[in-house]
Amino acid sequence: MQSYFIKIWLGVLFLSLFISCAAVNKIIPKERKPFQEKPFDVKTWHEGDPQTRGEMAKDLRWKRTADQGYLLDQKGQPEILTILGEPDRKTRGKCCGAGGTSVEEVWLYDVEIKNETDSTTRIEQFQIYFTPNGKVDTFRISKWDDKNPDYFPRVG
Repeated sequence: MQSYFIKIWLGVLFLSLFISCAAVNKIIPKERKPFQEKPFDVKTWHEGDPQTRGEMAKDLRWKRTADQGYLLDQKGQPEILTILGEPDRKTRGKCCGAGGTSVEEVWLYDVEIKNETDSTTRIEQFQIYFTPNGKVDTFRISKWDDKNPDYFPRVG
């Protein structure tokens, strides 16, 4: 009987230690790696956190294909899923261009962006806007505002 209580006591002790270690790990922040821009890579983007994605976001935004178009231009949603994976969030946004106002689907990917002036970082969203036929209309990096989900399309 006494060995039974010792086993229970040891089990409770072990469980308590495990829970406290897990809690401490969440409280103590991990050491952050320095922010370094890098070329876009599909596999790294898929596996990356917002900082990793942010380090590649500028290259992704301006990356050209062999025909000199932007990598994401006129891609359909299945192609974007292949390139970037599932977005962190899907929503809708209003476009106010020359053709009037339209509501488009927007996919948001969290990215950590480095401020050029003071080298601090902040979380923004890599935003991809889709036309009603499911093709990329435009994309940008900006803080998403649910209260004002408007954007102005690229010119040219």
